[in-house]
Amino acid sequence: GEGEGEGGHSADGAPEHSCRAWGVRYERVADLTCGEGKCFQAWVLRRNPSAVRHKLRKAYVAAVGSLFCQGCGVDLLRLASALKALPVDERQQLLRQCVPHLEQWAGKWTRAICEPTEGHLWEADHIREVRHGGGEAGLANFQPLCVACHQLKTNRNSAAEARRRRQAAFQERETPPSSPPLT
Repeated sequence: GEGEGEGGHSADGAPEHSCRAWGVRYERVADLTCGEGKCFQAWVLRRNPSAVRHKLRKAYVAAVGSLFCQGCGVDLLRLASALKALPVDERQQLLRQCVPHLEQWAGKWTRAICEPTEGHLWEADHIREVRHGGGEAGLANFQPLCVACHQLKTNRNSAAEARRRRQAAFQERETPPSSPPLT
């Protein structure tokens, strides 16, 4: 998209990037920020889901001692640890017990069984949706959700948005054009 960097190399072979939106050439993304770290950290939060998960995990563990899905309440760190300790053929039973609604999505279910990494078990969810301005918010706008609760929330929000668009289109078709005032 617009504003994304392009990679190349300068005459001396060093990596070089450019920003199409501003026409700026730079070697590191950090070169485009204030240098105090806050701008760069904000940029990382908007662009790197694994960095967001890492920061969110750290904040929750410091505050409450673990990381809990804010939808169903499962202890995500305990689940990841327990799944990794089990042989693959025994992981299904634990997942059914802890996150039964995950089985609806075959791909997510299979990934959680075959590779029970935190990235396959939970996601950093935008509390305020990106389409409503949540993409520009900081870490406080994120909450941990297991992949099943995140998918359920995404499906609910998408369905509500589709209904809103259909209603708006219907109202637009049904509203008669206003007639000019009589003189």
